[in-house]
Amino acid sequence: MKHWFIVFVLAAAPAAAQNSSTYTPPRTRDGQPDLQGIWQVLNTASWDIQDHGANLGVPAGHGVVEGNEIPYTPAALAKKQENSRNRQALDPLNK
Repeated sequence: MKHWFIVFVLAAAPAAAQNSSTYTPPRTRDGQPDLQGIWQVLNTASWDIQDHGANLGVPAGHGVVEGNEIPYTPAALAKKQENSRNRQALDPLNK
């Protein structure tokens, strides 16, 4: 009885293709980075990009802002706080 074995040879990718510093992201027609696709937050940045304590429906978490400081104007900071208080009513997916 004969046994046949099929052997697959996998060629290694060139070293340059494996080096992350040589990656060139896709670009739009006008040369800007192409950011199309589905983006999903896998940390607490969907609630606040700065360090934040827990609130009703919002877990505490570390931010993603380096140094954790954003130079808000007083009006912008007030608007951020207002948006945070009203996030349930403002979210179109909750309507």
